[in-house]
Amino acid sequence: MKIFEYENMFKQSLKDGIALFCGAGFSVESKDKSGKKLPVGTQLLSELKDGFPDISAYTNLPRACTKLEKSGKEMFYNYLENRFEIADYNVLYNELLKIKINSIYTTNIDDLFFKIYDNDQTLYYLNDCSIKGREFDEKFAIPYYALHGCIRAKNRGYVFGVTEIASAFSERSKEDAWRNLTKEVSNKPVLFWGWNFSDSGPIEAMYGEGSNIDNNIYRWVLLYEENEEIIDFLHTLKFNIIVGSTLELLEYIKKYNDEQKDVIVEKPKGNNSQLFKQYVIPANDDSLVSYRFEEYFTKSSPRWSYVYLHQIYKTVHYKNIVDLISTKKDIIVIGIRSSGKTTLMMQLLVDYQTSMMKHYMVSPSLEQVNNYLKKLNCNRSLIFVDDCLRDTEAMIRLLDSKNVQVIGFERDFNYEGQYHRLKNHQFELIEVTEICKEDAQGIIESIPRNLKKRNASTRKFEKDPTILNLLACNLKPVSFNFIRDFYNKDNVSAKLFLMICYVHSCGVPCSFDMVYSFLGDENYNWQEMLEAVDKVGGLINECSDLFGSSDIMAQFEDYYQCRSRILAENIITKSSKVDKYLKEVIKDFAESVPVYKICNYDKFKRSAYDANLISQVFKDITEGEEFYLLCAKKDGSEYLHQQAALYFFKAGQHKKAFEWIDRARNIAHYNRFTVDSTYAQIYFEVNLTASETETYNALRILEKCCRDDKRRSIHFLIYAQSVIKFCNQYGQSDNREYLLSNALEFLEEGLSETNKSLSNKMKWKLKDARKELKCFL
Repeated sequence: MKIFEYENMFKQSLKDGIALFCGAGFSVESKDKSGKKLPVGTQLLSELKDGFPDISAYTNLPRACTKLEKSGKEMFYNYLENRFEIADYNVLYNELLKIKINSIYTTNIDDLFFKIYDNDQTLYYLNDCSIKGREFDEKFAIPYYALHGCIRAKNRGYVFGVTEIASAFSERSKEDAWRNLTKEVSNKPVLFWGWNFSDSGPIEAMYGEGSNIDNNIYRWVLLYEENEEIIDFLHTLKFNIIVGSTLELLEYIKKYNDEQKDVIVEKPKGNNSQLFKQYVIPANDDSLVSYRFEEYFTKSSPRWSYVYLHQIYKTVHYKNIVDLISTKKDIIVIGIRSSGKTTLMMQLLVDYQTSMMKHYMVSPSLEQVNNYLKKLNCNRSLIFVDDCLRDTEAMIRLLDSKNVQVIGFERDFNYEGQYHRLKNHQFELIEVTEICKEDAQGIIESIPRNLKKRNASTRKFEKDPTILNLLACNLKPVSFNFIRDFYNKDNVSAKLFLMICYVHSCGVPCSFDMVYSFLGDENYNWQEMLEAVDKVGGLINECSDLFGSSDIMAQFEDYYQCRSRILAENIITKSSKVDKYLKEVIKDFAESVPVYKICNYDKFKRSAYDANLISQVFKDITEGEEFYLLCAKKDGSEYLHQQAALYFFKAGQHKKAFEWIDRARNIAHYNRFTVDSTYAQIYFEVNLTASETETYNALRILEKCCRDDKRRSIHFLIYAQSVIKFCNQYGQSDNREYLLSNALEFLEEGLSETNKSLSNKMKWKLKDARKELKCFL
């Protein structure tokens, strides 16, 4: 290297941990599918001019990109995605796997880092925080911030044009990502690699209000050329200078790694108990916390102490699952909310005996599963996976792994939506929604006397043979009136409690980082925030797993959850006493907490923006619209727009509903038929009493969903119900016979014994619809 300032400090940072901020110059030693090296700014502009004559006179890349995006976005994006998909790269990039990288920020849209970390040498993996949020308590996940977009997330767009670059630092959602970089460069080692310091936005972000960057001596910049003006400028900003090429720095890191005796991460051999510690249940020893069994019924929280003491009644489903496990087949267990899926899994983890390694995971991503399989290193294991379809590709990876027998647990409606992706993989399906009368009696007898109604029995059980119904009929009612009193005494802690309930009801824990953003450092310092958490008291737990159980001491004490997810859901959805407070909490959360801070954001969003919840919370349409507009700034997905459309439709605001569903259709990439189905439902209801022709056209859209969608079965019920409404409204229509024939055809397919895509609960509804349809024949 021509210049290398503070080299010894740099070497220590490679060992202790360093953040990377990468620009175009980082990727120059990689190639696209045609074998060409990736371009930097001036070279990219030249290539674009060759491919797009409209910009032949342009001398500025951002302006040229703005022109192309406004005049031919699809062709422009296709070009970018082909040009920046990495097919090959210099093997020296793999040396990065041997140094300790704390986090990665990049303005590049290529997938070079993903290709590097797919390499088999390391257990670390990239977690794209802008899509998935933060992983929960996962030391092998490296936070990855694609500040200008990434070709692996095509539907999120790219930042190349003048307007996008200008807004990248002013929009609230993007500003928060830069603020995270500000925190990183304020007190941790960081290397700026291949980035052009002529961009003012990042510098403004790093040197913004509250920054401590000048006091951080561990900041290096790799410059390709020895330019006196730039070096003097960067010295003024107190950066340390390295002068050399990307290839030279990669060679330097290789030499450094060769000098090290200990490789930071090596591939495991055999069953290393320390390596698998996070996948193993807690031991039944003196460190295991014991809880009152009453809480199992009042908080719906299965705890390891209950399971070890065999206090929870085992239903017949336990025996059925054990019998199937012995066949060595993979299994997926489904059921409605509160059907005992997690309880069954914990019972199996404690009591089922096997010579294989026995592990569990909760809501794993594909990257976490790949990481687990690398650790396993071809050894055999029996793994239980709760919330197994958070990332369906992760479950498919486990199903395809010959050395792993997987037992997955998931809610029925999630399974129905993902079955089309699982159907070509071998597994046995067990549904645990219903229980038998003997199980019902056994559960009643296990209820503590002070919680059980005096006339507890199975009398009303057969109408709805589920645990949820059984407990509703036989437990004394629970009141949430305490929340109002809590607000009157300490509104900050009460608000914080509701926020944690909101987050936990969406299936993820709440990190202290989320608390920090929610309360706001402009109002409180971190000590005051911790004090507010402490005042919530026993209503929440510091958590180390996602079972709603905290028997294991947390490795990091900065994650919180309600006493159980079911309790959190009940507080959020069933207590009218908290509606006005909840509205304030959810709005403040949407405004204050950025996507990248939310644990498992891809899972969180499924419930957080749900139209049914938002309809309950925001009864004022103006406030509801403000909420969805706020959310759309940080998540412009078709799912969010679809839920907004359903919200307005439920409120009778049909015009607004159409506006939002039209936007969803325009941006839909992966859920096209789901969006079309919602569009057709709104279209149908709007025109039902106004126009037979338009109503029929809506049904034709639904019919297409039923015939062409790989998840076709999920549309059958709404199509049948819509046909019933059509026949009631237009009984003598010429289209009646055709529609009835279609509806019955779809219902017969849905009710077929060979149809494994639908739960029994859904099939009950299909039977009711079939009965109504036959009345019109």
